[in-house]
Amino acid sequence: MPTIQQVVDSARTWIGTPYTDKGREKGVAGDCLAMLIGTGHDLSISDYDINDYTVRPNPKRLIEETEKVLTRQNRTRADLIYGDIVLMKFRTIPMHFGIIADLVAPFSLIHASAELGFCCEHRLDDELRRKIFRIYRAPGVTYE
Repeated sequence: MPTIQQVVDSARTWIGTPYTDKGREKGVAGDCLAMLIGTGHDLSISDYDINDYTVRPNPKRLIEETEKVLTRQNRTRADLIYGDIVLMKFRTIPMHFGIIADLVAPFSLIHASAELGFCCEHRLDDELRRKIFRIYRAPGVTYE
């Protein structure tokens, strides 16, 4: 069973990958789902994939699909833990995923940024923290 450190390390291998909606190739093209899906595939946690989505997803479908694969946590954004997978709202719609890490205290966010144009890791500031809508964990991972 992979550890949460292995998950974070695997997600970090996506850093620098150019942002491309629905891209799936590390180092070449990817979005926030590609990073999560690719990390799951790399560590044999999951073989799940989906590519019939839009930049502004249907919130109900997004949550249904997410909860087929990830386990929702009953914690608030004030109670984040290293390795949490977060679903974030932008323009009031849940549409973006990232992984909570520790590059910068207290937390950083690993995600594919359309705004910056690539997958990156940076400090989870108050503005980004307020966008967190739900918190998840991946089944089959040791969180210790």
